[in-house]
Amino acid sequence: MKDAAAAARAVLEAGESLPGLRAVPGFEVVQWKAGRAVLRGRAGDAKVYVKRFGRARAGEAREEARAYRTLAVTGVPAAALLCEEEGPAGSRALVLADAGPGLDEVVSERGAVRALLSRAARTVRALHAAGFAFPDLLARHLRVGEDGEVRLIDVARLRGPGRSRPLRRAVDLGALFGTLPRLSVPERARLRLFRQAASDLDAAERRALARRVAREAAKTRLRSRHRRGLVDLDPSRRGALGALVPDAGRFEEWFDGEPGVRLRRLPDRENRRIDAGGRTWFLKRHFGGSRAAVDEYEGALAFRRAGVPAALPAALGEDAGRGSFWLAEAAPGGPLDALLAEEGAVPAAARRDLARILGRHAAALRRAGLFHRDFYLNHWIGRWTPSGGWELALVDLQRWGRTGLRRERWFVKDAAALWYSVRRTVLGRVDGVRFLRAYFGIPRLDRRARSFARAVLRKAARMGSHR
Repeated sequence: MKDAAAAARAVLEAGESLPGLRAVPGFEVVQWKAGRAVLRGRAGDAKVYVKRFGRARAGEAREEARAYRTLAVTGVPAAALLCEEEGPAGSRALVLADAGPGLDEVVSERGAVRALLSRAARTVRALHAAGFAFPDLLARHLRVGEDGEVRLIDVARLRGPGRSRPLRRAVDLGALFGTLPRLSVPERARLRLFRQAASDLDAAERRALARRVAREAAKTRLRSRHRRGLVDLDPSRRGALGALVPDAGRFEEWFDGEPGVRLRRLPDRENRRIDAGGRTWFLKRHFGGSRAAVDEYEGALAFRRAGVPAALPAALGEDAGRGSFWLAEAAPGGPLDALLAEEGAVPAAARRDLARILGRHAAALRRAGLFHRDFYLNHWIGRWTPSGGWELALVDLQRWGRTGLRRERWFVKDAAALWYSVRRTVLGRVDGVRFLRAYFGIPRLDRRARSFARAVLRKAARMGSHR
């Protein structure tokens, strides 16, 4: 405690200016803005953080200190408050034990994500079981200690204890799910985390809460867009990504560098191909503050939930002021239009299977209310092998959407795009009938299927006249 108090006094005496705080021996400034600063260093043998509050924010310091003490009494895991000191001109300092790196950092680097998220769920469940609400339950405010325990930090906005309210709980969980890395914590892991954090609720209550959490998470992601240069990497391919650019975790390496060769450049986007280590990668960069790469990722998740094999990225990045990027490894095979343009390249039985498979995938999108808008055959990447059959992946989903009004129009447009591109291949009208039978799940075409087919043919003809 003496060492912690001495550290607090040294920070308080340094004043509020950044040069003065940087001169505190044994400490580095990790955050600084008007009226508040956070320094990291040692107090004796212990790693600590010192949070310095100016006079105008002294009330915030008292609230946060009170919150830490309340959490300690109720047994909710949180960073240990070592001491609270008052300095010149009403300034205050809190000294906290270093609780480790943020959950968002750790899940991007460690392989044992499942166990880590289980511990995070226990902390969140304890928080809500004690009757607290914490709207700042961001992933970076959950810290992973050396002992593996997940603890809360920056708890100034803690509310309670009191009666747990579903909306407050949804806001808390929305903040957490909206800030978890997308690729490091895939959908299945997120679902498991939610079930564990809400294990005290019955199935109907969990479903209602899940809908609210999804809305709050979307709001959190929109609010966090001001953050600069966010990069998310697939942990399973981190080693391979490190061979492509000097620092795969830096947004600028992907967005400003010149890896590989340029395939296409337009005013708002650029496509590049990177060959390294016997593997091929495709990098798509969107300029002018565009979120197209993030939109494509969300579309890929929606398509996969519907049962359609959409390609996922190995790296994803966004900067609100500059744009976004998407990096994916080349899917096995090649574009189906090129593969099917060669007479004899695909056996007749495989061709028949492909028509049915595409029909089932298009039907799955219809049932889910999804559309692609560029559903051409060249956006299906695949290969056929006698032993494994068809292996397919759908790409270029940045224009995807969900149907609202005039939903049939979008389904006709997607099917017409596919038929328009099919006409230049060995697939014929009989394969089109197979597609429709699979699309509607019927053995013979009925009046509805024939009406749909006529609308598709008319739309495909208009596509041909526009090109």
